[in-house]
Amino acid sequence: MKDKRGEIGLLRGLSRFLGIIEKVTEGRIGKYRYAAFEITPDEREKYRRRACKHAAEIIDDILLEHGVPREEVEKVKREVASCVMDVYDVLDKYGIEPDYYVPSIDELTAEYVMSEALRTIPGAPWDAQASEEPGYGLPEYSLYYGADARSWDGRWYWSEGGSGNICWGFIPEESICRRIDDIRSKLEQRARRRGRELLFAVWEAD
Repeated sequence: MKDKRGEIGLLRGLSRFLGIIEKVTEGRIGKYRYAAFEITPDEREKYRRRACKHAAEIIDDILLEHGVPREEVEKVKREVASCVMDVYDVLDKYGIEPDYYVPSIDELTAEYVMSEALRTIPGAPWDAQASEEPGYGLPEYSLYYGADARSWDGRWYWSEGGSGNICWGFIPEESICRRIDDIRSKLEQRARRRGRELLFAVWEAD
C-alpha cells in the first residue's frame, strides 16, 4: 500500500519540473498594477519552435541591413528557424553589433509565456515583447495592448533574461520603483528556491 504522504511529496517534487504557469501575486502601487508568475523551465520549451521562426525573421532584417547576400540570408534563416543557430550565434558569425536590443531565442520563448500569463489578468496589456522598438524610442521587455506601438503601457521582467531595471523608461517615481523592485526581488528568490523562473509585469492602470 502506497504512503499518501510519499505520493504528495513526489507530486510536489515533480511540480518543479513539469510545465506550470502559476500566478503568485497581483497588486497595485499608486497608479501602477503588477502581477507575477512562476514558471517551470520546461514551460518555455512549448514555444521554442515558434520562437525560432520569430528569431529567423529578426535575423532576416538585420542581415539584409548589413549587406549579406539574400541567398546566404535564406540559408542562415533556415538554420535559425530550425533552432540550429541562435540569434547571437549569427551576430557573432558576421561581427554585427546592432545599436538596439536583439533578444535571444530563450528570451522570445519567455515573451510568449508572459503574453499567455497576462491574458489571465483582466485589464492587463497582453502583448509582451522582448525586442526593443528603436523607431519609437520604446525599451526592450515592454508591454502592449496590441500590435500598434502606441498601445505601449508597461514593462516586464524574466529572471533568466536580460530585462534589467523594470522601471527604466517607464516609472519615474523612485519611491514606487524601490517598492516594486523589492517585491520582484523577494519573489525571484522564492522562485529560485522552488526551482522555477519568475515572470514579473508592471503597467499603468486605467
